[in-house]
Amino acid sequence: MCLLAPENPYPIYALPPLVRNAIIETQKNKQAPLAMVATSALKAFSIACQNQIDECRPGKLRRPV
Repeated sequence: MCLLAPENPYPIYALPPLVRNAIIETQKNKQAPLAMVATSALKAFSIACQNQIDECRPGKLRRPV
């Protein structure tokens, strides 16, 4: 295990500002690694949006993602 800063830090700048700020504030309050907080937030967003998206396939087939 390496306790030094990673060579490639988590790309927090690629997230929308509202999400990025929430992740940074959570990271500061919980003192958890930024990558762990960010992936947990993305997982929560994914679960919250999962039933909103369907895959449409040829032949009028439709199924949840």
